[in-house]
Formats: sequence, structure tokens, C-alpha cells
Amino acid sequence: MKEPFLKRMKRRFTYVLRDLHERADPSWVKHPSNIQIDTHNYCNLWLNGKGCIHCNVKPSGGWNLPRGWMPTEMIRYIIEYWGEHGAKSVAPYINGEPMMEFRLPWICDLCQENGMFVVVDTNGTLYKYRERLVHPNLKEVRFSFSAATPEVYEIVHGAPLYKHARKTIEWFLKNKHENQTARLYFITNKYNIHEIERYIKEWEGKARITLFPLHEVPNIQLESEKSRPEPQDYWDEITKKIVGEYPKQPYRPIDIYVNGKRKIRHFPPYVACQGTYSFSISWNGLLLHCTDIPYKYNYGYIYDHDMLEVWHKRNRMKLGHPACSVCNVKHPKHDEILRKYLF
Repeated sequence: MKEPFLKRMKRRFTYVLRDLHERADPSWVKHPSNIQIDTHNYCNLWLNGKGCIHCNVKPSGGWNLPRGWMPTEMIRYIIEYWGEHGAKSVAPYINGEPMMEFRLPWICDLCQENGMFVVVDTNGTLYKYRERLVHPNLKEVRFSFSAATPEVYEIVHGAPLYKHARKTIEWFLKNKHENQTARLYFITNKYNIHEIERYIKEWEGKARITLFPLHEVPNIQLESEKSRPEPQDYWDEITKKIVGEYPKQPYRPIDIYVNGKRKIRHFPPYVACQGTYSFSISWNGLLLHCTDIPYKYNYGYIYDHDMLEVWHKRNRMKLGHPACSVCNVKHPKHDEILRKYLF
């Protein structure tokens, strides 16, 4: 159904005002908007199979991370701290599967008490824990579901759990709260690229779809380099075919809304990279530079530093950082934006 004209104009006017405000005084300069908490770093896909082919965190993925669960009191400390310092949302996952997190309902309640909402990324295969996803303060559930058939799913996600994931997605679409949003993530690689059109045809109109190119950081994101489609311009061609135009910025995702609208996501002129608004903490209390690189890129232990001070230091360090300099999900004017707003 087409959106009413007055409502559409009001929404566009709101976006224009917000954009003008952010250009003048971006919120990320003062504090992060989203806090990513690695409450644990286990995933049932690699516990029960091989794990996703693009995953660097699985035991064979090359990062060789220490494993464990974050103490509950540390989770409380982080949420209460950032609730006082202006954060708007919490993502209780980085390298772990959030449906395995038995404390998820408590985390949602605690975030609500501290003025923040929750978002999660999940593979959705743990159907028996599906009730954990239906919480009024869990604003968005993003399902990593990068295949249209069981055969390709097992190649891409490393386990024969296509039916389990699909069952959870369909259940959530029927049982979610009105204020909850469902999104399907399709991460493109050389094994599933041929299923994109079939995937869109099957899910369009049921949930929001986001198509992602592989996130690549040479010499750091090792697994994605192995499964990247061969043509260097593959994502430009996919974007042109689906949206009707080439992306103005490289490697930007495609969003397909429930109403059928297709849009290329882009970086506005005050956002330096995909992680501009997010601050991340590992399960063992390390203050991380970014969620997409190993724990060794950190700023020390959580109880030894003030997190807001680390946030400011991290933003300055993004200039010339070895991972940032080669990452493919940053604004073409990454350094220029940082210098403009930080200095």
C-alpha cells in the first residue's frame, strides 16, 4: 500500500532536519549511539557443523580468539554506564549467537530501565529458544539467512539447518510485537550469488531484506577473501540489476523494504564508516577498536579506563589505523570526515 502523501512529506521533512543537525554537530563526536557487547562468543553453527564460510571467529577461521561468557555484573555495568552517557541502543552480540544467550530477556529489561532499546543479529536456527526474540524492547531482529535452498545454505552456513532457520523466521513474523521489525540479511559470496533473485522473490513483502557484499579487510578478514566472487565489479553489477543504477559509493548494501521500495544504502557526509556510531566490548572486558577485527586491536581492560575517554581516543586512532586504512566499508572521504569533526 502506498504511503499517504502528507505522511510521506512529514517523514521526509523529519529526515532533512535530522540530517542538517547531524551535519552541524554529529552525535558520534560526543558519544556512541550503539553499544555492542560480546556477552559470549560461541555459535551453534560451528559447534554443530563447520560454521559460515565467511566467519573469521569459528575455530578454523584464523582469529584464534579466547572463548568465554561475560560476567553478568559487567553487562550491568556497561548498560548502566552508557545509559547515563547518551547511548540509544544495545546489541548484545559480536562474535556469538544471541539466541544462545539465556540472559537475553534480562538484558532487554535492563536496557529498557536505562532508556535504550535492543537489536540482535541471529542465525535463527535455535527454534527451541525462539521465545527469547519476542520482547517489546527488542526493536529489531536481523536474521543472517544467506541462501534460498537447503543445499546452498549448508555450503554457506556450514550446517544442514535451513529448515530450522526458516521455521524460526516464519514463527517470528507471525508472533512479533507490533513495534518489532524483522530483517533478513543475505551476505553475498561466490556460492550463493546465483540465488539472489530467487531469494528476493520469496521474501519480498514479508520482511525487510538487506543484501550485503562481503565485508573485507585485507590480511584481517581472511575468510571473506576466500569466498569472494571472482569479478572485481560484481557488486556494482548486482546493484544495477536489482535497483536499476550503479552505487555512488563502493560496496554499499541494498535495502528492499516491505512495501517493495529498493534503495542503495550510502554514507552521509558526516559518517566515516560502518562502525561510526558503535562502541564494542569483548566478553573478557577488552575495549575493542571495531567489531570486525580481532581482539588484539583494543584499548585495554574495561575497569582500567573510562569508556567515554576510550571512545574519543578510538575515533582519533581511526586516522591511519592499519585496519581502517584497508577496510572496504568506509566512506570514500573517511579521513577527511574525521579531521573535519574531530579537529
